[in-house]
Order: sequence, then structure tokens, then C-alpha cells
Amino acid sequence: MHQLNGLETLWFALEGSNQPMHFATLRVYDPSTAPGGKVTFNDTFKFIESKLDKIPIYRRKLFKPPMTLDHPFWIDDEDFDLKNHIKNIALPAPGDLKQLFKLSGQMHSQPLDPSLPPWEWWVIEGLEKIEGLPKGSFAILSKSHHAFIDGGSDFEIENILHGHSPEPATTEPPTEWSPKKKPNRLELFTVGAVNNIMKPFMLTNDLLNIGKGVGKAVLGRKLVLPKRAPRTRFNRPVSRNWVFGFHTVKLAEIKSIKNAIEGVTVTDVAMSIISGAMRRYLDDKGELPDKSLITINPVSVREKKEKGTYGNQLSAMTVLLRSDIADPLKRLRAVGDASVNAKERLDAIGLRGLTDFANHLPGAAVILPVWLAKVTKTFNPDLYNTTVSSIPGPQKPLYMNGAQLVNTYGLGFLYDGHGLFNGVNSYNGKFTFCVTSCRDIMPDPEFYVQCIQDSFDELKAAALGQASGKAGKPSKGKSPKKQ
Repeated sequence: MHQLNGLETLWFALEGSNQPMHFATLRVYDPSTAPGGKVTFNDTFKFIESKLDKIPIYRRKLFKPPMTLDHPFWIDDEDFDLKNHIKNIALPAPGDLKQLFKLSGQMHSQPLDPSLPPWEWWVIEGLEKIEGLPKGSFAILSKSHHAFIDGGSDFEIENILHGHSPEPATTEPPTEWSPKKKPNRLELFTVGAVNNIMKPFMLTNDLLNIGKGVGKAVLGRKLVLPKRAPRTRFNRPVSRNWVFGFHTVKLAEIKSIKNAIEGVTVTDVAMSIISGAMRRYLDDKGELPDKSLITINPVSVREKKEKGTYGNQLSAMTVLLRSDIADPLKRLRAVGDASVNAKERLDAIGLRGLTDFANHLPGAAVILPVWLAKVTKTFNPDLYNTTVSSIPGPQKPLYMNGAQLVNTYGLGFLYDGHGLFNGVNSYNGKFTFCVTSCRDIMPDPEFYVQCIQDSFDELKAAALGQASGKAGKPSKGKSPKKQ
């Protein structure tokens, strides 16, 4: 029996018919490297079955204490059946990349079964018309509830399932598994009573630590408080009609931009490109605000000793995207400065300050505000306009059961007030911008992807032009024409 922390309880409380709170990763595989050049659905199923002992959380489901007296628990699913979690589907004709991402967006928007461990894999076959891939290639859309695992946990699972050689590891037959018994009422009452006695003392300590850090930063004039975000179409209620798109460039190109501008990071470059894309997109709609857009960025606080514990160990920081600046180089430098300030705010609170505070709140104190937000539809009271989640991946080829991983794509979650998720993945020399939205908010995701491409091209030309001493006149950041 493992108890959820405050953030994980929040993710479940946010769940709604139009906002399933899971994220997904789409991985595309080339089976030509596998023995015999082929990997079937049955091969994949047996491979995952052989790895279940190394991923114990995959057999756990949610158990809620009565009357929300405490945070929920993960307990073993006594009726666990892998067939409920790994399924296959054929990609509709013509089996091209456009169909793959359309299908992925549709499947991603479907909620997970709350009575089962909250994860599922869809093996997508029929990738017949994708450039650079042989026939017989396949993709896997893995969906996991955000209360179940975070990006860091997902990366740990990826390492368990993948290796650096196309030679498949010897798979052992699955061992017999015996689930632990469901907790009884006395156990739950005892744990809840102890937690509710101790949490007020822990909260007091959390508030004192946060107050000390913030006070010290304010007195030292190192802290600039975050501003209110302008209201945009991305802050409207969301629908279940989710859409997904992506744009891939070379990681070396992103690094060349970073190296040309002193003091910025790869993440700063990615945020500046996304800022330029959002600026172009909103300008085309006649909706570009004068104030800067704001992003919220997840930050992992997972320590080495917490490896293998899965779940969520996250904090977050808000960063000005400086979409109010048209010049791409000035915008990038301003984003770099905004990132430094956001990190100083987070350091003042303490990297785990907000996380510990949420963990020490009683279950009802987490759920009640979310319930009120659902009723009033005020999940995001002018705090941010989008999420930018950056997950660096390995820069060498990975293989699963002999098939080479070609690329990965991150699909985020949406909720009322949060209608745009920008994910950034890097893998094996590729750097991929991924966008998740819904059709009501973004009826033309292809155009937004074009805005990302144009924003990247503009920033690259300006940065490399400056590096060579031949920087030309910057563009005014006008929106590209729709095709």
C-alpha cells in the first residue's frame, strides 16, 4: 500500500469528462533491426509481460479512503490482466504520418478506465506510407495518468524496456505474482488519524521555511514577483476533441543558436521559439496581447534515493515568454533573463517547498478548491497561458525487443483554462516540438506547427547571422500566410 502525495491527489481531483488527466508518449519503431526483421503485436505483448516484475506500479490501482479523510492509496489490483492494458489497432489508409498523428490525438483524448491501473499501451500497426520507414514499422502510444507517473518516472520505465543494442535481451518467463491484500478500515483509519494529527505541524514548518526564503530574497532585491498573464483563446474551457502536431529539427541546430547567444540555455531557445510561434498564431487571429504571454514549466525535484519510486516529484515555475518583443534575438535574451528570475523565485521557496506543502495538506483541502474551480470554471486565474515541458532524452539509438526507436513525441494534457500544451523532446540528435490542444481552441493545428517552423527559421537566421557578423534587419514577426 503506497499513499499518493498532494500533487498526485490534485491530478485525480482535476479529472473530468472533458479533461482526462493523463499524458502520453508516441514512439515510432523500425523493426528491420530485429532478428528476422519483424516484431509482431504478440512479440511486444510477451516482452512487456516479461518486464512487469521490474515495473511494480503497473499492477497498482487507485483506492480512495471513505469521506476523503486522507489522500488516496495505490494498492495491488487483485484482478490484474495485462490484456486490459496492451492492445493493438491498425492505422487507417493510407498509413501515413498525418493519419498516425490524427489517430494518436483521437486516442489520447479518451479517458483511462478508473477501475484499473491507470495506464495503457496501444500498438499501432500499418505504418505503410511514412518516409524513411520500411513496411512493417509500428508505433506505440503509451498513456499514463499523471497521478501515476511523471516525466521522470516515464523515463525510468523507458530505460527498463529499451537497450542500446538491437540484440533482444533474453526474456525470462513471467514469475507468478501474488497481490497484497486490500487495506481494511482499521488500517485506513489509523493511517488517516496519524496523518491528520501530524500534517498541521508539517504545514507550519513548510510555511516558515518558504517565508524565510522569500523574505531573504525580497530584502536582497533578487526576487521579482510573477505578473498576471493576459487572457487568450488558450485560457478557455476545453473540449474532448484533442488535436496533436509536431515539428522536428536537428538538436545541433538548437545548440548552434544557444552557442551564438551568451548566457542562454537550450530550454531558453525552445521557449523563445514557442513564444514566437504563439505570437505569430495569435497575431494571425487578431488576438495578440500587448502583455507578454506566460508559461508554466514543470521542474523535477526527484532525488537519487527516490529512483524507482515512480509517482510525481515535481515543482513548477512560471516564466515570461516575452511575446511582446518582435525581434527574435532580443526576445531570446529576454526569455533567458526571465528564466533566471524564475529560478531565483523557485530557489527562494526551496526546490521542494511547494511540493512538500502540497504533500502535507489534508486530502479534503486539496479536493475542495478543485471542486470549486470545476463549478466556477476558474482553474487558471490569470497565472499562465501554456505549459512548456522539456524532457531531454538519450542521444544514442535505443532498441526495444530488437526494433529501433526512431523518434518520440510527447502528448500533454488539457483542462479548462489550459488549452495549449507545448512539449519538447530530444532523442538521438533530433529535437522535436510537440503541441497538444483541442479543436475548439485550435481548429488549425497545422498552421500552429507552421508558426513553430517559421519562428525557428527566423531565430536561427538571426542568431547565426549575428555570430558571423552579418546580422540582417530583423523581421517584424508577422504571421505566415496559411497554405
